[in-house]
Amino acid sequence: MRLSKTTRIIALLLLLCLLSVPLSDVFAVGAISQGEIEQLEEQMLARINQIRAQNGAGPLTRVEAIDTYARNWSMEQANQGTYFHRDWQSMQGVFDGVTEINETILMWNIDYMESLDRFIDIGVGWWENSPEHFAVITNPKYNVVGLGIVNNNGILHVTMNPAHSTSYPTFNSGKNADKKNAETNNSSMTVGMMDAINQFRRKEGLPVYMENAGLSESCQNYADKIAKAGSFEHENKNELYDLSEKLGLAIGENLFHYRGNRTDKEIIAAAIEAWLTSEGHARNMRRKDDTVFGVGIGKKDKDVYIVFRMGKEIKGSSAAEKPIPGLNYSE
Repeated sequence: MRLSKTTRIIALLLLLCLLSVPLSDVFAVGAISQGEIEQLEEQMLARINQIRAQNGAGPLTRVEAIDTYARNWSMEQANQGTYFHRDWQSMQGVFDGVTEINETILMWNIDYMESLDRFIDIGVGWWENSPEHFAVITNPKYNVVGLGIVNNNGILHVTMNPAHSTSYPTFNSGKNADKKNAETNNSSMTVGMMDAINQFRRKEGLPVYMENAGLSESCQNYADKIAKAGSFEHENKNELYDLSEKLGLAIGENLFHYRGNRTDKEIIAAAIEAWLTSEGHARNMRRKDDTVFGVGIGKKDKDVYIVFRMGKEIKGSSAAEKPIPGLNYSE
């Protein structure tokens, strides 16, 4: 069958297009694993935090609840083939512990990129070079973030939700009786520590904790106290029993002390690891009927003191679990 002149021209152009793209540099559709997606998210956040540091803003700490919020929006965009922001007003009030949340999104075809690293350069670079997006990612009042990337046949949908948090962010159930006291945990490291604990609980198939503001306040007060004194021991059991009666909780306590120059993220990981190697501390973290927690972090020079208390509602005036020995980890 003889091809028409137009058909021959189109075929030639298609052949030239194929020859101009090195096949070794093309991603196969669906070739990106979930592990690579998670690595991309970490690399993207590292790049954003680098930009923030260069512009005098503190780092953003990832929070799993906001990660889920971001990832769900990326998934919806991917499923519908759409590309638009959520209404800003509709996002406010979604999380307890968050006074303001914002959003930046990105959609990019990576099929013809030389590497996934190139996506970080181009994607974050696009936000950096857009005045409106740049103002969002470098906003100094934001201290936490959710980040979700979804791959749809070589098209990456990215949602990033930076936010200002005054306590550990949780989805607003409308029943947060402690909301008025929520400004006890305003440290990014504290939020990161709480998120790491809940990530462990979720991986173990245990219910995640909800923050109890009274418990968090007690943790912070005690963390500041032992940091100032340079001591490392559990709070007097009578004080814990009084706290238990006041809050109506059976309370357990894990302590951690670190001395050195590691980053906050590394210290958080070290605390989790150290607690899990101690039978008593690990038992505290795995107690399935505990429902609430609090974290306080005190610092003095190179010393970091972490107080983590967990509990469940009780009737009566005494805690069901007595405090266990502290755990001291230093270098």
